[in-house]
Amino acid sequence: NSCLETSWARSIFRNKREDINGARQITNKFTTSLGPLFSAAIFIAYGNKWDVGLVQNVMLFGTGMTSVVVALCFCFRASEEIEQE
Repeated sequence: NSCLETSWARSIFRNKREDINGARQITNKFTTSLGPLFSAAIFIAYGNKWDVGLVQNVMLFGTGMTSVVVALCFCFRASEEIEQE
């Protein structure tokens, strides 16, 4: 979301953005890989015996993880942005 990216960028001093953006990208890639790793762990643990209840729990877990991130998006405040020239 470009509005969210703009708010995020404005909350960081310009001379620190490159380092912080690099760390953010690494964190993003790592967390994006957790979904397939979580599914692979379940696949191994249950021996490829999937049923509706198991899939429902996997989906609820993913939704719960996403809900935390969405809730954090509501914590951005324009008053916290740094005034920069």
